[in-house]
Amino acid sequence: MNSMNTFIAKAKLFILTYKRLLLTIVPIIIFVPLILFIISAQTNTHTSAKNKKNNSPISQSPTQTEISPQTQVSLTPAEQTGNSYEENQPYSLEQEEKDIAFGKVKRDPNILTKGNISQETLSDGSIKYEYASSDHNRPDMQIVKDGVTTFKRDIVTNATISEYSEFLTNPPYALQGSAYYGPNAIILANPTLGIAVVYNPQTDQVYEQYLFQSTSVTDYVNTFGSDISNFNPAP
Repeated sequence: MNSMNTFIAKAKLFILTYKRLLLTIVPIIIFVPLILFIISAQTNTHTSAKNKKNNSPISQSPTQTEISPQTQVSLTPAEQTGNSYEENQPYSLEQEEKDIAFGKVKRDPNILTKGNISQETLSDGSIKYEYASSDHNRPDMQIVKDGVTTFKRDIVTNATISEYSEFLTNPPYALQGSAYYGPNAIILANPTLGIAVVYNPQTDQVYEQYLFQSTSVTDYVNTFGSDISNFNPAP
């Protein structure tokens, strides 16, 4: 009992001695943790709201539009880039043959004169353009009438007659002899399809190909037969 009284007396003495210090420390001990807790809670709330905003879908502005899947449309080589057929060369021989045969190749004179080495107006009003080829003595040629290609000659390299079997198997027109390539060369033509070639029958090498508007055999010979005139039909 005496020890308890002694402890109480010492406690009272301590409190009286350090009263001012205790009045300063106690509020700090109580309120500082409370203030820190409140600040922490507010920080967590702000961070959560920010994350929620960043993860939400972005609405489009009035100037933005959604692009829906487009239906696939088959385009010609020219339509794929918006340029003329000739500017998109090369494309498949089959496609080019059909385009020229049916008068679909329309040409801009400004394009035709780029890179040409000669130009001549023919008696029917057509214009013949010549371009440098792998054979310096035999230029590539294109004849255009009213802006449409009617005839096209290309000097061919690294091609054989078998590559033309789709067009020239049992051709309606065959001649032996060429004014340029000599009497042994063979000229095969399918005027209805608008295609002909000159080739070497011994090596099957194709020298050159002609593409032109669909016509009859007679009209083909009369119109484009300058290289095959005065030669006998091939056996």
